[in-house]
Amino acid sequence: MLSLIVESRQKDSLKFLRKNNYLPGVVYGKEIKGLPIKVGYQDFEKIYKKAGESTIINLKSKEQRAKSKE
Repeated sequence: MLSLIVESRQKDSLKFLRKNNYLPGVVYGKEIKGLPIKVGYQDFEKIYKKAGESTIINLKSKEQRAKSKE
């Protein structure tokens, strides 16, 4: 399964994020009311080319990625 590394974002302006090659987003779920995230544009583009529009991908935080490498 494909995975995408994301970072949580605070009060960064959307213009600032886009200028620095990040895509802003929000994750919603059953127990998540709304979690603001940012993802590197190039990382997203690579996964999008592989997955297309209707494939489920795993979102991993940088912290999760670091723990899995230990």
